[in-house]
Amino acid sequence: MVKKSLRLLKGVVFQLNWLRSWRIKTKILALILLMATFIGIVGFVGYYYNAKANAQITNIYSNHLLSVSSVNAARAQSRATEAAMFHFLLAQDKTTQAEQLDELKTRVDNFDKFFGAYLKIPADAYEKEREQKIQQELTPYRAERQKGIDMANLGDQRAAYDYFTKNALPHIDVINKALEEIAEYNTNSAYETNSQNDADYALSIKVIITTSVMASLLCIMLGLMVASSIVKPLNFLKKELDSLADNGGDLTQVIPIDTKDEVGDLARAINKFLANLRTIMTVVMEQAQILVVAIEQISSGTEQMAKGATSQAGETQYLTDRISEMASAAEEVAASSEETVKAAQAMAKDVQEGKIIVEMTGVAMKGIGDNIHTLEQRSAKIDEIIGMINDIASQTNLLALNAAIEAARAGEHGRGFAVVADEIRKLAERSSKATKEIGTIISEMQNETASAVSATEEGGNATHANGVLFERIFEFIQTTHQMVDDVYKAATSVAELSTKSLTSIQSVAAITEEFSASTEETASSAVALSEMSEKLINSVKHFKL
Repeated sequence: MVKKSLRLLKGVVFQLNWLRSWRIKTKILALILLMATFIGIVGFVGYYYNAKANAQITNIYSNHLLSVSSVNAARAQSRATEAAMFHFLLAQDKTTQAEQLDELKTRVDNFDKFFGAYLKIPADAYEKEREQKIQQELTPYRAERQKGIDMANLGDQRAAYDYFTKNALPHIDVINKALEEIAEYNTNSAYETNSQNDADYALSIKVIITTSVMASLLCIMLGLMVASSIVKPLNFLKKELDSLADNGGDLTQVIPIDTKDEVGDLARAINKFLANLRTIMTVVMEQAQILVVAIEQISSGTEQMAKGATSQAGETQYLTDRISEMASAAEEVAASSEETVKAAQAMAKDVQEGKIIVEMTGVAMKGIGDNIHTLEQRSAKIDEIIGMINDIASQTNLLALNAAIEAARAGEHGRGFAVVADEIRKLAERSSKATKEIGTIISEMQNETASAVSATEEGGNATHANGVLFERIFEFIQTTHQMVDDVYKAATSVAELSTKSLTSIQSVAAITEEFSASTEETASSAVALSEMSEKLINSVKHFKL
């Protein structure tokens, strides 16, 4: 029945929600306080009944035991006094009478001593009434007893005996009766006090046992409640965390614990952590996907840049070959121009001699015609070379433009490449400008050569105009000499520019190779980064967001 009631009470108490709002520290302190309270109650009950029993024992000893002892001693002395008196009255000789009188005196002194000790003990109304009766009877008793002694001393022992039994003995009977009543009263009081002490002891045992049992039951119940309020949420929290781990990282899970204690705080902290982790994982997933797209774009752009670099390398090699050819052609133009200068100088010398030797005009005119024809052929060859140089310059300018476009695509990596491409473009423009100037000079020179040929032919038919013609030829040769010298200088400049262009293009080729290697490394890094991003996305996918 007790177990059933305990289970019922435990079930009712466990349904209370107030305990769930307590902190763990408060719960433990409440349990300790309850245990301390019941321990104090048990201690107080034990102390109270022990103190009460001690007071009762002290009362039995001080008031009853000493009283009974003193009263019984006084009664004994009273009876001994009475016996000594009778022995005195019945004695036949003086010696015996004297001895009995001494005995009587001793007994009276002892009675007074014991009765006086009794009178010092606190007494209640019942005892005080008997005390007064004894004291009232003691005076006439002793007076009548003394009269009986006096009568016996006079020799009339019979009359003394009769007088004593008739007048003194009733008083002593009253005294002995009162003493007996006092002794019996104190004995009964001691017995009642002892019985009360036994009852108090039994009651104290019951109270202590009942209190201890109740305290134990309540402490056990509260302990179970506190333990359940702590362990049950912890087990639930462990179960939820195991479920979170077994479900492969379900970050949408919420731990439904609404207690106000530390376990509730821990559950709310875990929920907050899961929410923050869910937000972080969502951002990581989004950024990883964006990173994958960006990496794909970078990889695609890198491939295009690599293709462009490869194409640029091929075009650069082609441009190198063309510029090498242009340099060779420029050197040939320079050599031809140098020969033409020498020829012009020789022509000038011939014209000077022709002024003196008119008769050799025909022969000289024929040589001049041949030289002018040769000059015309070489001028045509120079014009072809200039056309080729102009084509190479146009291709160089186009390649420089393509290189600038590829450098712009490459961004920071193509900045040096763009500078070199710009220098190549400027060199190509200068080459084109120089070839145009040379073309103009060659065109003028061809026109003059044609005029010289016509004049020479006419000179063969009109000898009389040789003087004027030689003057014009001399001026033409001077002009031709100057033009050829300009052609020589321009060809030399073109050769130098071609050499510089070749060096720049070789630098461009080296930069292109480095850029191609860099793009390959970038592509490789992009592939590795893409794989890492995919692994990151796959890892994040394990969590349910």
